Amino acid sequence: DSEYQEYDCQVRYESKGLGTLETKRLKRVAKAMAPQTEAILTLCKNSDALSAPETKLRVLVIGMCIWLFRYLVKEGIQQADTLGLVLVDMLGESSSKMRSQSRWSYQRLREALVQAFTRFYEEGRFDDCKAAWKHIQDNMAGRPKFDEFFRELTLRSGIAQPRASRIASKHFELQPETLRVAVLSVISLSEGMIPITELLERFYKTWGFCFGGRPEDATLLEKIGYSALDQDQDLTPNTEALITLLRDLGLVTRFSDGLVMCHAKDAL
Repeated sequence: DSEYQEYDCQVRYESKGLGTLETKRLKRVAKAMAPQTEAILTLCKNSDALSAPETKLRVLVIGMCIWLFRYLVKEGIQQADTLGLVLVDMLGESSSKMRSQSRWSYQRLREALVQAFTRFYEEGRFDDCKAAWKHIQDNMAGRPKFDEFFRELTLRSGIAQPRASRIASKHFELQPETLRVAVLSVISLSEGMIPITELLERFYKTWGFCFGGRPEDATLLEKIGYSALDQDQDLTPNTEALITLLRDLGLVTRFSDGLVMCHAKDAL
């Protein structure tokens, strides 16, 4: 628009019959999601280098979808720092162990979020938002369709595949545009190059994405139930597939000594 117009999400929340968006709740969410919000700020600063407003908007929409996905995981899954892990398959092989374990990761998170609704009720968390709870009871038969929302959010943000709704078995796989946005959210244009291991660490700590390339990934995955994966046969090739896509997107440079450095300067 030629003139800036302030958008008040609190007014929209109340207009839907969900009650008042309490300051206490906003502060709690802001504190819990501070690292992810910082990543969105980095994304916004990086996107200023984009010339087309439509591209800026697309980048921000994808970024906010990833933010919302992470918010759901952190809110709905106890010990989200480990059990909220998103195992991303980048190999593109439907019969691989990475694909089967990534499918399980998708199902695991989806079911945990669905079950969290009951836990929230038992913990009395809906007492703080009675109007919203009544809206759910009156319009959604007392239970939001978390499984459908989870599917739509992961597909629209480019986190999960395949997109065809008729195929039930989905897995986590970052689409090229989503991967680009994820990189732009954790590496600033002014930062220069960082090692691939640092990028993987930021991906995990900020968004929960795990590709198997961190030194501790094999141990962590086995600890939380992903016991079928082998470092040499599964995790390392998966990381190499990620690096290949990053290279195609102009986001990494592999030097003659084998060192892989990541950067955001060619992402835009």
